[in-house]
Amino acid sequence: MANGIDWFRWHHGSVNDPKFGLVAKKAGARVGDVIAVWALVLELASANQDRGRVDEIDHETTDFLLGADDGTTARILEAMEGRGLLADGRIVRWDARQPKREREDSSATDRKRAQRARDSAQGGDTADVTPSHATSHQDTPREEKSREEEKREEPKAKSKAKTTPAAPTFDPLPDLLAEGVSTQTAADWLTLRKTKRAAVTPTVLKTLIAEAGKAGMSLDGVLSICCTRGWVGFEAEWVLKDQRAGPTGPANDAPQQLTKAGQATARNIESWLEKKRLEQSHG
Repeated sequence: MANGIDWFRWHHGSVNDPKFGLVAKKAGARVGDVIAVWALVLELASANQDRGRVDEIDHETTDFLLGADDGTTARILEAMEGRGLLADGRIVRWDARQPKREREDSSATDRKRAQRARDSAQGGDTADVTPSHATSHQDTPREEKSREEEKREEPKAKSKAKTTPAAPTFDPLPDLLAEGVSTQTAADWLTLRKTKRAAVTPTVLKTLIAEAGKAGMSLDGVLSICCTRGWVGFEAEWVLKDQRAGPTGPANDAPQQLTKAGQATARNIESWLEKKRLEQSHG
């Protein structure tokens, strides 16, 4: 590597350059061999400590690598000198063809100053451009644009993959009606649950049906008591406890022997029975 540079420029159109065809004709060689020798010359000149200088080339080895007749490389180099490509062991106009920098300006400040000068010459108002390059007109390379587009599309694809369908909403009303609960009782109980912010799930309904069976009551009767007392839930033990705390004296004294909770339960049950009798009489 010479002076920290381990590469050289190969200009567009080199392969089709007519002068290589003329060199090939002069040397009695193939155009491909001429281009290969020119590439070798450029590489040696680039790797030289004195960039642009071409030291002695091993003609015999190069002929062997090219699969060419002996003396082909020597004739090609001689023809290149005749065409003004080589002179005094150097590549002609090396510094012009292989500059150390693509740009003549040496810093970002110089490049920005040159840009402002160009814009000013074109009538643009960019005199106040700041060093932050906020209004830089340099285009983003195509490969970087492609990567940016992929990054924008990737989160969209991930968000679509994470989207899951919402679980279906449970409607308890059909199940309540199927269990013999009247429309009005069902509506009142659902309103109570909504007011108490208590959701009605299949598990809640299944538990209520089981507790009603334990208490020996219909689901309609249980929900009626819940609406009357403002109960969100129901347990059979609540009713059975009142029944066990029933009268201990004469039968006609039973209402007086009930606890307050038992008396309330009795009134609710009587109300529910009366309601049922009215429904049957109108049925």
